[in-house]
Amino acid sequence: LNDSTARPAIRRRSALVTGAASGMGYAIALRLAADGFDVGVNDLRDTPELRGLVEQIRSTGNDVQGKRCIPFVGDASNEEVVREMVEGMVKEFGELDVMVANAGIVLLKPLLQSTPLPFKFSVRPLMFPHHPKASLDECS
Repeated sequence: LNDSTARPAIRRRSALVTGAASGMGYAIALRLAADGFDVGVNDLRDTPELRGLVEQIRSTGNDVQGKRCIPFVGDASNEEVVREMVEGMVKEFGELDVMVANAGIVLLKPLLQSTPLPFKFSVRPLMFPHHPKASLDECS
């Protein structure tokens, strides 16, 4: 092929998945990597599962270059942590194309037996997604 018929280079896409150490977040991160994305993965804690996911994604590349994957440890409900993750993605990959907000907490007991603290972390982010410090009093 001469220069006039050569195709332009295809830019690699990047995605950030929160809550990626298990469950749906884990599966989403693997799928995005399989679809050719460079992936940033986040979870609340640095766990063997999160580190294993990073290694699994990195090992899925071809013989020349593995997939790029970087871990982020932190609370995805904290605006500053999210800002740092986005900035880290842009610094590492040039752009952030997709962000999957998957992080969450599951209550494993009946609602009437729950205390306000789990409610604060599981329901309030859904009620006030853009105001992480909003009071539950605001919903009355």
